[in-house]
Amino acid sequence: MSSSPTPNPWSTNPTHTGFIPVTKIHSLHATISGPLRTPKTSLTIIIPGVGATATEWSAVQRQLSQETRCLLYSRSGHGPSSSLAGPITAVSIASELIALLEAADLPGPYILIAHSWGGIIAREFLHLRNEEVGGIVFVDANQELNTTLDQWCSPFVFAMWKDVGIYDVTGIRSHTSLLASEWDAFQSEVQTPKYALVTAQEMAAYRPSGPVLAAKRQLEAEEPVMGNRPVSVVKGNSLRDFKVVYEAGLARGNGTVEERRLYEEFIEPVSREVRDQGWQRGNLRLSGNGRFVRTRGQWTGHNVHLTEPEIIVEEVRWLLGELTDVLSGSNGSKVLG
Repeated sequence: MSSSPTPNPWSTNPTHTGFIPVTKIHSLHATISGPLRTPKTSLTIIIPGVGATATEWSAVQRQLSQETRCLLYSRSGHGPSSSLAGPITAVSIASELIALLEAADLPGPYILIAHSWGGIIAREFLHLRNEEVGGIVFVDANQELNTTLDQWCSPFVFAMWKDVGIYDVTGIRSHTSLLASEWDAFQSEVQTPKYALVTAQEMAAYRPSGPVLAAKRQLEAEEPVMGNRPVSVVKGNSLRDFKVVYEAGLARGNGTVEERRLYEEFIEPVSREVRDQGWQRGNLRLSGNGRFVRTRGQWTGHNVHLTEPEIIVEEVRWLLGELTDVLSGSNGSKVLG
């Protein structure tokens, strides 16, 4: 008499945390929570930006899990996950996520939440698994043009940021939605040598990822590559962050005359806003059904998830409603905002 198969804790437990082996020698740490899925209901996956941790997304997962199934994982080199010896790329991260989902037996459809450079990773995932992506929320996210052309990772920027307490001057520390224990876990992780190493590896992959994605011509397709599956673009106020950090750097005496001049050109408000909004709106071309929203919080800059997680939850809620319409065939093409 055969025994019953062992239940899959990633599918049957309301909350489950553990390691998922993606190869014989490499495992990724993940947490899943929220209502158990039924056939055709989606799984929401959080994809942080460059050098960003899973721990800083705890508030978003906590709020999302009240209404939908949510997976938050630490990619290679982050948190408890093991590290890889080879180079990291946006393509390798997307491929690794696919391996994780297959190993944990977590099928689509997937709702992707993509922040910053996570926008590039999400679109590489889309390229590999288009039919399994139900929708995407881009949170102050990159596309190929700003990844290649924007100056934020130039030496003059980091010269002005030197020894500036970014979480303090931007107001993130005092206005975060993380619980005290979640904030402590986040801060503990970003102070480790392991974190410094993987951040350097991801930063090395940042600019080259733009042309690699651009070659796939997703935004230039004759028909939207996602059809009418919903896309939301949430634009944060990154210009505010760049300004207050610059002022703090000036107060410390950071930067040469030339570095300050370059930074001031970089944050010139009219051209900065036009470029940034145009780049972010570009991701709407992935679908015939999208909307563009702005953050509302006074203290919300680029790191929307840390100060205004509720707007991300609102957009996931919108996507879930639109995805239901798409699956039922009742949704027509529309782009809002």
